[in-house]
Amino acid sequence: MGTLLTGKSVRKNQDFGQYGVAVSCSAQTVQNKAEGLANIALGDPFIARFEGKSWKENLVSFRDRISPGEALSCSACEINDKGAIDPWNATSLDHVLLRLDTPWLPELIQGGLNMHLQPVWSTTEQKICGFEALARGTVKKKELNGWQIVSAAEAHNESFRFEMRSVEASLKSALPKLSGDERLFVN
Repeated sequence: MGTLLTGKSVRKNQDFGQYGVAVSCSAQTVQNKAEGLANIALGDPFIARFEGKSWKENLVSFRDRISPGEALSCSACEINDKGAIDPWNATSLDHVLLRLDTPWLPELIQGGLNMHLQPVWSTTEQKICGFEALARGTVKKKELNGWQIVSAAEAHNESFRFEMRSVEASLKSALPKLSGDERLFVN
């Protein structure tokens, strides 16, 4: 499996959220919607701790109960093996959910990116002046578009690594095909 760089340590991606996720939000209405799905630590902001056997399903149910605006007011972070939370590593609730839903990203970045070359037409010269390299990937026989990959990279805090691997893959696939006056654009 691929690995993620988190701080100074390298971890397997499937370990993210292994012990649960804590969600923080200051709205009482949001707290009420977490009742019965999480352990609640009252306060301002309140902390909802999603732990135990079905914590992922409960977290998704909680997100389904709140509005997009309420979700924007929530931050979430992983619960470690000692039951502690680290608010300095908090991110948006939707990013945490996306990260949990895209465990394939590190492996895709490591060696599964496919670059599709789209011609760029010069209207002044009336010819192809270069190619735009579009990052794509396949996971479990499903073709992923660029938006899906970029969104997952943001959720995993891997945007820079994704961009660097995309440039590398673009150069490797496109340079042998370009003529001397054509340019390569990486998207």
